[in-house]
Amino acid sequence: MDPIIPTQPDDPMGLEAEAEARPWERLGELVDGGDAAAVEEYLESLSTGDVGRAVSRLDEDHRVRLLAMLRSDDAATLVDLLPEAAAVEFLTEVDPEVAARILDQMPSDEQADLIGQIDAEEAEAILAKMAPEEAEDARRLTKYEDDVAGGIMITEFLAYPALGAVGDVIADLRANAERYARYDVQYIYVTDERGRLEGVLRLRDLVLTPSQKRLSEIMLPT
Repeated sequence: MDPIIPTQPDDPMGLEAEAEARPWERLGELVDGGDAAAVEEYLESLSTGDVGRAVSRLDEDHRVRLLAMLRSDDAATLVDLLPEAAAVEFLTEVDPEVAARILDQMPSDEQADLIGQIDAEEAEAILAKMAPEEAEDARRLTKYEDDVAGGIMITEFLAYPALGAVGDVIADLRANAERYARYDVQYIYVTDERGRLEGVLRLRDLVLTPSQKRLSEIMLPT
């Protein structure tokens, strides 16, 4: 009698589930393929937790290539999902120019937090590649301790002249929506003709006010 040779049962669902449980392997394959669009699509299909888990478990070579192939804003979003220690490690692994492009997309307080954790020589190499105004802000903020006011402030803000019309401000916000999207602001500042602060205005009040009104009529005086 011929011996009975056990066969492996078909279990496509089990194999699929096992593959889904190891998203870093699939991500690594996509990075090897060099298709940035496929990589971005796959990352968008993952939960926030799985993105962090997948990226953190890639080896250094794959991490470097991943950050280099993503658009700067997507790479910044990805880095922002990681624990600070992992984010710092990633930024020091990639070329300073790539790290600078990523940091340029982040709010100034987050830039300062990350750069402040990087070795001074490496940090300066990254700062040298950043947009001059972003680099200046980051240098200034990293001089503060994290738990004092200067260390948690941000440098991005919106300011408009007191005699400006609500409609003009809203038009500017719409025209620069992509640029302003990374600004963490709840108020806009209202200034006089010399640029001195006269008051603040809640964004909510702005959008609920007739377009012909002047900012001076609805601002909260300082």
